[in-house]
Amino acid sequence: MRRLVTVTALCVLVLSGCRRFGSLPSAEVLQRATAASAQLESAQYEARVEITSGKAPVAFDARAELHGILGHGGQETAFSAAVNGSFSRAGLPQTAFTVQADVVSEPTDAYVLFHTLSFNPALSGLTGSQGLLGSWLRLPRDTDAPPALSLTPDPLFLRAQASVVNVVEDKGLERMNDKDAYHYIVSINPERLLALMQSTAESNGRAFDLALARDDLAKYDATGELWIDAGTFLVRRLVWNVTSKQAAADTTPFRVMFSADLAMHNTAPSITIPSDARLVPPTLLRSLLPSP
Repeated sequence: MRRLVTVTALCVLVLSGCRRFGSLPSAEVLQRATAASAQLESAQYEARVEITSGKAPVAFDARAELHGILGHGGQETAFSAAVNGSFSRAGLPQTAFTVQADVVSEPTDAYVLFHTLSFNPALSGLTGSQGLLGSWLRLPRDTDAPPALSLTPDPLFLRAQASVVNVVEDKGLERMNDKDAYHYIVSINPERLLALMQSTAESNGRAFDLALARDDLAKYDATGELWIDAGTFLVRRLVWNVTSKQAAADTTPFRVMFSADLAMHNTAPSITIPSDARLVPPTLLRSLLPSP
């Protein structure tokens, strides 16, 4: 009996050790994390994205698995994506789709190499879509990308997590791959996020409507979690759930669930921009998948 009590006590101590109070207040951790992220040049990430929307005239449901790299201080990203889902329009049958592609993104252009691009049933007017497979395509940033490609994370947002959030709850320290990490429940700080969006747009020579962006941001609720390395103060893991505040009673609200694990901070491989990409016709690109 004494041995059982001792073993039980040890187990309790071990389990409680998985979540401990950190030595620094959350405000200081975020401040250090913001400074560390500002110096971050590269990182590797594994991400998962789910998007659902029942808003008329298009109902949309998609999931993506991403394996990628951030580079050039968050100005560039390269990743492989496996995307599948379905969409439906009023009066038309539901269409399932599958996309497998490599993507490279820089401030002025995005590049896509489609390996698989399928629709069931086939979409009318896309009989030539198989010609998009097997070679790099260039998408200017002012082109509306199909939603399957819009599932990709913004690299600067991945890099700047700690600078645009408020801590809702401090969950203490947790062990992640034999290292301590501060775990926080967080919410978006709208003004900080807007400032980041504005500075990013302006640095890339793009117009930014602050009032419109603020109105759009106010339409959503966003809650998340961050795990910040207790030694380097770099973000190790993040989770976000974003839901539209308004939805008709008979529709599913627009919802995004996103999670990512980051590793190889400042040691990730370099990104190569495709040099032989051909410009894809914007009309064909927009017709691939309707916007949710």
